[in-house]
Amino acid sequence: SLPHFERGKELFVEQGCYACHRIEGLSRGGIGPDLTREGLSYPWFIKESIVWPQADLKSSQMPNQNLDHEVVEDLMTFL
Repeated sequence: SLPHFERGKELFVEQGCYACHRIEGLSRGGIGPDLTREGLSYPWFIKESIVWPQADLKSSQMPNQNLDHEVVEDLMTFL
């Protein structure tokens, strides 16, 4: 829903995600994966990647953000 999407977009900036991740038309980070088309991934994969970054990519430098469920859901909706 729109409020969750908008909150997720705000969180993408507030949590500093933009510094490492590129999203076309929004951010230019180049350290982490480009997330422009991340929404095409399975929701469980997106959630796992946010909650436990090293689950599928052992070399991931992304720290565990210890985000609460609501924040994760809003970020997933945005992505």
